Amino acid sequence: MNLGRVSRTVLPNEKRITAPANMPELPLGTKSALKEYESFLAKSDLNLAAVCDYMSSYVRTSVADPERKSANKIPSQLLRNSLAQEMNLEGGNGKIAFRSLKLYKVFQGTLQAAFPDSDLEVADDALRRWLKDAK
Repeated sequence: MNLGRVSRTVLPNEKRITAPANMPELPLGTKSALKEYESFLAKSDLNLAAVCDYMSSYVRTSVADPERKSANKIPSQLLRNSLAQEMNLEGGNGKIAFRSLKLYKVFQGTLQAAFPDSDLEVADDALRRWLKDAK
């Protein structure tokens, strides 16, 4: 068991400000940075879990409509607008399909942990709009 898991168990409400070891820098701004990050996430399920845990510090629970607000905050921490412009949720019109990326699993995993009873439809709708509005 690593120190991060121990601290999450002992102090579950503490902010997670330490990025996982060897995690590429966020937010991602280029396709090559995205490819590198996808490789990092694919190396180990522990990397995916650690990034979800790290991103949980951006979940907003004490606001009106917390799932939607969190779903708008998380992508801005993952992607720069320059890269987000080249994506949409499903990948139509020659764009990158965000849903097919491991980064989408980070988005879902982070929100599912915060809102376990949600089907994440609100979050997907917010993500779809965020990607569409990226300028």
